[in-house]
Amino acid sequence: MSADDLARASRARTESAEHRARQGLSALSRSGRPVTFASVAREAGVSTDFLYKHAELRMLIADLRARPRGVPGQASVPVAANSSAVRALSTQLKEQRARYEAELATLRTALATAQAENLALRRKLGGRPSGH
Repeated sequence: MSADDLARASRARTESAEHRARQGLSALSRSGRPVTFASVAREAGVSTDFLYKHAELRMLIADLRARPRGVPGQASVPVAANSSAVRALSTQLKEQRARYEAELATLRTALATAQAENLALRRKLGGRPSGH
């Protein structure tokens, strides 16, 4: 399995977890049950750590926790696509991701260079590179 395959699989798992978390938030909100990180995690089958690390979900949960519980059957999950705060956070996350991807590319190049230099030095010293 290539690195690209692993990255795609990881993105798919994350997207699935995000979808389940949003469904869990809606279900809790509609039923009038308390919205907490633990209750959303249980409902969605995700970890609380995932929810805390996901900025948009964390903000939605915090917002719903602060609201008084409504009547069961009334959805009170805000429409995230219309929120300027969510758009701003999404933009920040995209920019940060681009910076991290650029840094990762630089580090991969540096690692490949260091590995090549290491191999050249081992050959020069007469040792054989380990097959591990």
